[in-house]
Amino acid sequence: MQSSGEHGVILFSLGSYVTQLPDKFVKLFQEAFAKLPQKVIWQWKGKAPPMNMPENVKTMSWLPQNDLLGTDSLQL
Repeated sequence: MQSSGEHGVILFSLGSYVTQLPDKFVKLFQEAFAKLPQKVIWQWKGKAPPMNMPENVKTMSWLPQNDLLGTDSLQL
């Protein structure tokens, strides 16, 4: 979280049961996240993370969620 920048970070997770999303939803999320000034950490439980992620988005299969939720730079 040290490189969260001045706008902070958004943690995005759909929970542990969502392992697949239709391509149209992935594209909608990518387009929305690309417009945000914050960096986005997207917990991705699928087989392979989506391609063409915006510069401000990082996908991770596992997150230290409690640790992230306790940081000051987390915005949402």
